[in-house]
Amino acid sequence: MDIKKLQTLVVDALEDVKGQDIVVFDTTGLTSLFDRIAIASGTSNRQTRALAASVRDKIKAAAATSSASKAKTRANGCWSTWAT
Repeated sequence: MDIKKLQTLVVDALEDVKGQDIVVFDTTGLTSLFDRIAIASGTSNRQTRALAASVRDKIKAAAATSSASKAKTRANGCWSTWAT
């Protein structure tokens, strides 16, 4: 999946469940681990878990059409995604 499409997908997923203060940083030149970092806040632990679940679900749905993306969500609401 194209990085711009993935970034848009992540931001849309965060906005769908009312994520606040959404910021995306381009880290392409800073590290080889990842190209973007998306940070969002929520009003409670429940909402931050919902934010992570929303991102995970949207990425999995998009990955069903493209097997090049993987997503991982942790129990604490953090998630990561990468292209292979």
